[in-house]
Amino acid sequence: MGITPFFWGEVLSKELNVLLQRIQPPEVKPIEGPVPASPELSKLLNRMEARKWRKWKQSEVLASLQQLYSELKFINHAMKCEQCLLELCLDVTRYEGAHSPWYLNLQGEIGWYPDVYEEDSLYKTAPRIDKYNWGSYWKGGIDHEVAIRFIKDRMKWAKPIMQKEAEAAVDFYIALENWDLESPVPVDEATLIF
Repeated sequence: MGITPFFWGEVLSKELNVLLQRIQPPEVKPIEGPVPASPELSKLLNRMEARKWRKWKQSEVLASLQQLYSELKFINHAMKCEQCLLELCLDVTRYEGAHSPWYLNLQGEIGWYPDVYEEDSLYKTAPRIDKYNWGSYWKGGIDHEVAIRFIKDRMKWAKPIMQKEAEAAVDFYIALENWDLESPVPVDEATLIF
């Protein structure tokens, strides 16, 4: 006697019935718990994850180096370019450096966070804005020479900091390149500078 499928009204032959039984999926008993991975498999998975992380971190370090290079190149250019200094002067005097690089952004130094020089170890050595009096754009009487002197002093202060960051980033990139993927992760020295 053959199987009568619901879509046919006829009985299948014996051979078709055997084929139909062969293609039925076998019954699978559910596994009670996860099967522990072998030590070799765990080591392989860890190396694969470490390799993926290293590639991601190297691309992040390269992007950081490109940004630092661009900022250092801008400082070298702006120190000599009167037009760039004038634009920076206008931004610093009008908008507290909101459109300028981090070392000229004064919003955290003018009344927003009064103890920025004492709290932030980075700014303890920075040229302080309260030592320069260039007047007010809104009240009139701006002394652009004083503002430009402040900008140049801040650039001179920020340049070695960024050079030190770039050196640390290069060292970290080399450490990542030489990492054997099994020893502890190399330390990012650029984040430990300050």
